[in-house]
Amino acid sequence: MKWSLTQLAKYRGSKFDFDVEPDMSSLIERTDIRRFESLTVSGHIEVKQEQYIAQLQINGMFVLPCKRSLEDVLYPVDIKTTEYFVLSEDMILDEEHYHLIEGNVLNLEPITEELLLVEKPMAIAKEDAEPLQDGRGYDVMSEEALVQSKQEETEDSIDPRLSKLEELFDRDKSE
Repeated sequence: MKWSLTQLAKYRGSKFDFDVEPDMSSLIERTDIRRFESLTVSGHIEVKQEQYIAQLQINGMFVLPCKRSLEDVLYPVDIKTTEYFVLSEDMILDEEHYHLIEGNVLNLEPITEELLLVEKPMAIAKEDAEPLQDGRGYDVMSEEALVQSKQEETEDSIDPRLSKLEELFDRDKSE
């Protein structure tokens, strides 16, 4: 996913289309991503005077470890973005989508790696993974059950500072 600027100069005023299967082995080595399945980067590069506009679409699947069982879990990737490559720093308008071309090569690999890292979930659980078990001193419950138990606690409990007030109301009712 590297093209020299002289190679891209042939497409000045038009678009250079590409569809590649990138080698993301360095990304796999540095993260808990086990592998990618059917990962493709496609799109086009529009060549202008001193600017190269890359429309990218990244599709495929992450293969990640399940947070409970460590089995492989497939997670879909579908990223669309527009990235701008410029020849001088004074043309950079936005830190996020503008990139300075270093040397004489337009390189999409670092941007692709960054986009994949941002898209990768922190943790993922397999849908059919066994639910967690209760243990000594704790119970495993759903979020709905937790919210319901907290509501019941607040309804039943009286602030100890106001307990004397409660006794006063009970006396008023008996009189």
